[in-house]
Amino acid sequence: HVMADGALSLKVKVLMTMLCDALLAHPEGVANIANRARAAGATEEEIAETVGVAFVMGGTPALVTGANAFNR
Repeated sequence: HVMADGALSLKVKVLMTMLCDALLAHPEGVANIANRARAAGATEEEIAETVGVAFVMGGTPALVTGANAFNR
């Protein structure tokens, strides 16, 4: 029930999970979740901005992991 449209859209929630995987250093998870985000309607700009937030919160390690969002 949590991963459905509610006060936050499914797209936003999927982007949030991608952010968490970037912070937790799960490169394959970031790549898979980025594709789920695309399927939920996320644009490349929204994915890139989410990776940027990961960088702000987790530094270079999160940025490096987050870059896997662009491995298709």
